[in-house]
Amino acid sequence: MIRIPLLQRELFREMTQIAGICLCGFLCLILLGRLLQLRELFLTQGVTLLDMGKLFVFLTPFFLILLVPVSCMLGLFLTFLRMGADRELVSLRAGGIGAGALLPAPLVLCLLGTGLTLWTSWPAFPGAWTISGRPWWNWPSTRLQSMSSLVFSTRPFRA
Repeated sequence: MIRIPLLQRELFREMTQIAGICLCGFLCLILLGRLLQLRELFLTQGVTLLDMGKLFVFLTPFFLILLVPVSCMLGLFLTFLRMGADRELVSLRAGGIGAGALLPAPLVLCLLGTGLTLWTSWPAFPGAWTISGRPWWNWPSTRLQSMSSLVFSTRPFRA
């Protein structure tokens, strides 16, 4: 069993809490802004609360694509800002713990945020994962083939 150091666990816990609070706060603000934009539709058309809830559930993935990276960055920034203001970073340096020892927890948070963003964007924008009808992971080989066919074509050059 892998034992994660206490410093990494506490850093990760604090960063995820702040990132989660930021994500929920930003999502609520954006959905409330969208509610204000659509208030006439809700009031004049007789839309029920269930329909409004469904609408916001369907809109949430599009907002998460933007909000997850922002909230991860803000969680990271605010955690280290608080640690600097409380002089915890100075005491860690005095204790012999360098900046490299603080790196794994933010990297894990960033990788989780990247994975969550990719997971949400996959069904939301299926066309974004293809370039001219081909999946993006096949694009360099097809691009190389088209470039090589252009360079090594057998037809004569006409000016």
